[in-house]
Amino acid sequence: MLKKSRHRVIIHSTFISEERFNALLPQLLGAHNRGAAIDIMWGQNEQAVATKSTRNVALRLQERLGTMKLDRIRVHPFSTDSHAKFLLADTGTIDQFHCVIGSCNWLYSSFENIEISARLRDPVIIGEIVAELAELSRGRNGNWTDFTNELAALSSHLESLPRPAPGQAQTALVMGSQHQIWCERREMTL
Repeated sequence: MLKKSRHRVIIHSTFISEERFNALLPQLLGAHNRGAAIDIMWGQNEQAVATKSTRNVALRLQERLGTMKLDRIRVHPFSTDSHAKFLLADTGTIDQFHCVIGSCNWLYSSFENIEISARLRDPVIIGEIVAELAELSRGRNGNWTDFTNELAALSSHLESLPRPAPGQAQTALVMGSQHQIWCERREMTL
């Protein structure tokens, strides 16, 4: 996905490791050099032990990217407090995005464990994901930022695009406390 992106990449990983970020940096630089704006978000709770704090890693990466004059790669310094894990990117055109969502912490995993992810292509469901991310970008104080505005605009754009022909899979965006209710409903229909 990163090899094709020319406009926008968003990665949300619960944790960030400098080692994993460095391993992905060549692909991020490729997307950056083609013009993509890249946003990296994370959700580790700020109460975590300091030695494992993703916040410290994010701040070091911000400083490093600033020194390298890579202003279109933004590692956000705040926790979303979300356990979401996804990679979202355009496919070379602003009118088509894919989102890979699942169990993989994209900027933390050593890719030695079994992970499961799904690639989404429907712009409406991807737009819904970006809308939820816009809410997460508001932080604890609830204030809209320029980044929140960017995400809201991208969400609106994606949700306005034509849907692909229907396939055989169904998707649902399940948030927070909805997990238990959704799982119980699925068990009743199986």
